[in-house]
Amino acid sequence: MIHVTQTERIEIKKRLLDLKQTEKWKGINFSSQFGRVVFVAAGAEWYTLRDLESRIANWFPEHRDTQAAISARLREVSPSRCGLVKQRIMERVNGKQVHRYRLVPPKSIKDVAENVRLTGSKEAA
Repeated sequence: MIHVTQTERIEIKKRLLDLKQTEKWKGINFSSQFGRVVFVAAGAEWYTLRDLESRIANWFPEHRDTQAAISARLREVSPSRCGLVKQRIMERVNGKQVHRYRLVPPKSIKDVAENVRLTGSKEAA
C-alpha cells in the first residue's frame, strides 16, 4: 500500500472540492463507464485496476466494468476533459509489477511556481 501524507491528502481534497464546483465536473456523466471510473478513482488514495473494478461493482452494482475497460477509460483522462490528471506508480510485489492509479486535479501554475521557489530557497540557504 502506498502511504499518502496527511498534507497531501488535504491538498488533493481541497483541489477536488474546488473542481467539483466547475462546469467541467458537472458535465461528467457518472452513469457512463468513463464517469464511473472518474467517480471511484478521484482522490488521494492509490488503486490497482482490480481495486477499481471492485469499487465500481460496489458503487454501481448494475455495472461490471472489466479491468481492460477501466484501463482504457483511464487513458482518456485529461484536464481538458474532466479537470483531472492520471497519476500512475509501479511497485514490485512478490517479484511482480503492480501498477496503482489515482486521479487528481492538477496543481495550478501558481502552486508549482511557489513550490519551485520554496525548493530553490532551501538549496540556496
